[in-house]
Amino acid sequence: MLVEFSSSLYTNVLLLTNVLLLIIVAIFARKFVIDLINELKVEFVENIPNIARSLKASAMQELSKNARLENNLKEALATDIINSNNPILGAILDQFPTVKKYIVKHPELIGQLLAWLQSSGLDLGPLMKGMQTPQQTQQGVPPAKPHVIRKT
Repeated sequence: MLVEFSSSLYTNVLLLTNVLLLIIVAIFARKFVIDLINELKVEFVENIPNIARSLKASAMQELSKNARLENNLKEALATDIINSNNPILGAILDQFPTVKKYIVKHPELIGQLLAWLQSSGLDLGPLMKGMQTPQQTQQGVPPAKPHVIRKT
């Protein structure tokens, strides 16, 4: 009986020791996990400005790419309009290569250029007729007159 009692006592002590060890490990593991989570939260909060900067840079890069593509299309369109559709305007601008390069980059200024050329005494009648749409030509609409820039 003594042997059975001591064996049972030994088993119970061993079981109690194992349970206590598991509780101690669980407490330290919990503390370790909580500390790890808190450290990751701090790192994430500290990196929010970097993440925001990165997102902003990506957005700005996309906008810049779209603007560059739009400008390239606008320049190609202006070049084709100057050279193909209006050979008179192309011939005139061939005499002014710097102006032609500028007009290709800023085609919205063609009207001002035409006004300046007209005020210089050039007859732009055929050129202005070439600037009309087919509907205007069929309807007998007079050619558009460029805006005259007056020197003050």
